Amino acid sequence: MKIIKSKFFSSYPLIIIAALIWLIIVLISYKRNIQEIDNYVFNLALNEARTNFERDVIYRRWVTLEGGVYVPVSEYTQPNPYLNVPNRDVQTTNGQKLTLVNPAYMTRMVYDLGLKDQRVKGHITSLNPIRPANKADVWESKALNLFEDGIKEFYEIDTANGLNTFRYMAPFVTEKACLKCHAEQGYKEGDIRGGISISVPFENYTASAAGQKNGELIYHLILGLVGLTVLLIFNKYSDELKTKQILYESLKKEKELNELKSRFITTASHEFRTPLTIIQSYTELMLLQVPENNKEKFKKYTSVILNSVSSMTGMIEELLMASRAEEKKITFNPEPIDLFKFLNDFLERSILDKNKNHNIELNYLCETKIFNLDPKHLNTIFLNLISNAQKYASAENSIRLTVKCDSKNLHLTVEDNGIGIPGKDIPFVFERFHRAANSGSIQGTGLGLSIVKYLVELHNGDVSVESELNKGSVFKIRIPLDRNVV
Repeated sequence: MKIIKSKFFSSYPLIIIAALIWLIIVLISYKRNIQEIDNYVFNLALNEARTNFERDVIYRRWVTLEGGVYVPVSEYTQPNPYLNVPNRDVQTTNGQKLTLVNPAYMTRMVYDLGLKDQRVKGHITSLNPIRPANKADVWESKALNLFEDGIKEFYEIDTANGLNTFRYMAPFVTEKACLKCHAEQGYKEGDIRGGISISVPFENYTASAAGQKNGELIYHLILGLVGLTVLLIFNKYSDELKTKQILYESLKKEKELNELKSRFITTASHEFRTPLTIIQSYTELMLLQVPENNKEKFKKYTSVILNSVSSMTGMIEELLMASRAEEKKITFNPEPIDLFKFLNDFLERSILDKNKNHNIELNYLCETKIFNLDPKHLNTIFLNLISNAQKYASAENSIRLTVKCDSKNLHLTVEDNGIGIPGKDIPFVFERFHRAANSGSIQGTGLGLSIVKYLVELHNGDVSVESELNKGSVFKIRIPLDRNVV
């Protein structure tokens, strides 16, 4: 059976589109998750900065409400040279010296204590500071100017010093208690007089986020690969289903065509056989009433008719046999037969072509004579092989039929000295309807050898051919004796 390749729309373009869509979805998911991590880390830094700012504002407000606090003068706490208020320095009744610490001075000293030990740094500043060291840097100046425009807080990642630093700043609004120290600067209640900037090292946050980002990268790589694998498996499975469906439909269609062909061959054969039988019968009757004056001429014409009918009948039989073989409807009915007698009887039958005076030699070289073989099929096998030898060999050439046996097999060979078979045709001689390139106008259906092969295989055997152009052919049949010997 030949399977015809069918073209169908490949799903690969769709799979490629689906793969691209899937990769885009995975990429978008990865970008979104990375952005969420960045936002989360940014908000952590913002919350830490806000917390520090609000803490500083609370204790600063308390000191402001109390008008400042007096602390003992020490090596660390010296009187504030920038504080010009009455009673800045006092002495207790027991002689201890105290100095007034205002909110700004206290905040600065707290920040100075934390410069070496704390991770988060603070700086109190304004655009018009009393103390020059409180002068705003470039970033703080930008923030203070934004506060003048109504911005409530300002924060961003600052890379000015080569490091990623989260900087936060919010303003101080002048309250009534603040004017005690800052009235001389021209401030009035409600004015923006400065602010506190908070600096948080952002590298600590990015370091902790790097692990999460690596995890997201690995997860999305695996997710992308799994998706692509699923698509490839689906594509393969889909293609297999399509191939199976196409194959199923092709086989179904081929089966329907074969059934239609078989019905046609059977019907046509029966329709042809009826008139052929009539022609043959009437021709044979005519032979019984041959006129004496035209006897030879009459016999010649009727002989042509009978030979044509016989040839046509043989072709019809071959078509029917090939059709039944294709449908596996040929039965195998072996029985004990005397092979030597069978072959001798076969060679004497009138069914062989009487118009060719070939010498047929039978060489029976086997001690065993009785074998379990199907006589009907065996007759068809030798009929086809010897008929072929007669058709393709001249009358002066002999045809040799040889029978041999060994411990395991029965060997049958039919050898002629005819035109031979071209080498390119030998692999195909047992295929249906195949005829050798040098067969020319010699009559034949191309079915005989395919029928021989099928019938030999019913005997669990095999058939082969050896041939040389213009020297002849040898057909070899091997039938195992395990089930065929009696």
